[in-house]
Amino acid sequence: MLTVESLGGFERLTRSWSRHLRAENKSPRTLETYGEAVGQFVNHVGREGIVEVGGVEVAHIESFIADLLAVYSPATANNRFRLRERF
Repeated sequence: MLTVESLGGFERLTRSWSRHLRAENKSPRTLETYGEAVGQFVNHVGREGIVEVGGVEVAHIESFIADLLAVYSPATANNRFRLRERF
C-alpha cells in the first residue's frame, strides 16, 4: 500500500498542512478525518502511477471524487473534495 511517505513531495506538504490545521485549533476528529482523506487521495493517485505532487492533474481529482461517489454518500465525497481547496 502506498503511503504519504512513499510519494515525492506529498509527505512535506501533508506535514505542513497538518501543522497549519493544528495552528487553526482544529479538533482531533477533524485532523483524523482530513488525514484519512489525504491518505485515500494519495493511494488513489499512486494507483494511477502518480509519484510526485506535480504530476497530479484535475482529471486525477475528478477520478478520485467519482470513485468516492461510487462508495460513499455525496456528503462524504464532498468532504473529501473540499480538501483540495485546503491542501
